[in-house]
Amino acid sequence: MDVSTCFIEWLAHNVIAALPPAADGTIYVIGDGSHKPKRSLQNPIAQKGRNSKHKDWFFGIQFALLIVAWDVYRIPVSCRIILPKTPPEYRKENTLFRELLQEFKPPSGAKQVIEGDAAYGAKANIKLVQQLDKADTSRDWHFVFAMPRPWKTTADKSVKDLVTH
Repeated sequence: MDVSTCFIEWLAHNVIAALPPAADGTIYVIGDGSHKPKRSLQNPIAQKGRNSKHKDWFFGIQFALLIVAWDVYRIPVSCRIILPKTPPEYRKENTLFRELLQEFKPPSGAKQVIEGDAAYGAKANIKLVQQLDKADTSRDWHFVFAMPRPWKTTADKSVKDLVTH
């Protein structure tokens, strides 16, 4: 963890402590992946690519961000830069998201933590939220993720057979 990440987490912790707690005790933890366009070709962590075949190409720095939201507040609490695939320090975006979630300490006034994002619907992420719920006895952890269509239910039915889109 570098100095800038420590500073962001320290600042977020102090801002959250200064704000009034959630009225109903529920906070939302949101994962977000994005990129910042850059023009310099010399940047060692810059990448080129696109997120899907329907989106434009980009050249820049990709990052994973963890945001806490309640009432009218939305505060980024932690982030990680997604390195290009060539360095040995490279980790996938979902792995970085799990690291961010494990390091996150909810505010003391939070009685319920709901984690969710459409981009992070991996089975390992769901299992992590379930583990956090078992380990944290002072609050309830829940998740809202988009489920990939090929996943199977406990009755061995594909999700795509149950819903059209």
